[in-house]
Amino acid sequence: MLPAALRFADAATGETSQAPRYIGDDNLVVSLWNTLRAPPLLAIVRFGEPQDPHGRDRREWAQSLHEDVQQLRRETH
Repeated sequence: MLPAALRFADAATGETSQAPRYIGDDNLVVSLWNTLRAPPLLAIVRFGEPQDPHGRDRREWAQSLHEDVQQLRRETH
């Protein structure tokens, strides 16, 4: 499994953009429309080191991957 973090930023300012969000009551059409209406965006992707389960149960492995993704997200700012 390859952990990855994705952040969208305003191309002019580098500030995180919420335009492409797709959470809660948002639907795909609204998300696409907001993204298209937003100022130019940059997609910033950061990949971590691949992880194997190494005998861990799925919850333990998921927690480890979650921690890696959270660290990658901090590093994209």
